[in-house]
Amino acid sequence: MLDLWERLHSIFDTPHEGRPEIEISRLSPATLVTLINYLLANSKNIETSLTMRQPFQQVAISSPSVITKFVASGAVIGEFWCALTIDEYALPDMAFFIDGPDYIALEYRMGPAWDPIALTGLFEFFRMIKLLEPSASITLNPEFFARSWCDNFKRILQDYLNETA
Repeated sequence: MLDLWERLHSIFDTPHEGRPEIEISRLSPATLVTLINYLLANSKNIETSLTMRQPFQQVAISSPSVITKFVASGAVIGEFWCALTIDEYALPDMAFFIDGPDYIALEYRMGPAWDPIALTGLFEFFRMIKLLEPSASITLNPEFFARSWCDNFKRILQDYLNETA
């Protein structure tokens, strides 16, 4: 079995308090709706901030179905802060920035909250995304990570997806 922790722990479990991003793009609106519904149903400590594009102002939306409708249409961009659970894997608190109907930036805090089980849970989330949307792109943000880390992450993710397929 692929040892994700051995290969990637240094970009998760480090004393650096950075907040790097993993970019998830090329999503269909239907997949985005499914992912938002999954976040809302499988997270605790959820906080949201939603902003209309035109006029650019923050809005309060209390209904999950209305949130997904407006975010998937691109009329509203959103931020979700939560502690997600994937197939019984509890992940550390993360932020999900939805900046359009086809893009999510997943921001995480580096540090001791990450361990091999949490990292496996995150990769199971990525597997779920690829099952929903095979053409989805999941990459490290090149503004935070060196090109070599971005390439390495891409290879490791592909190896993991092939291994657990």
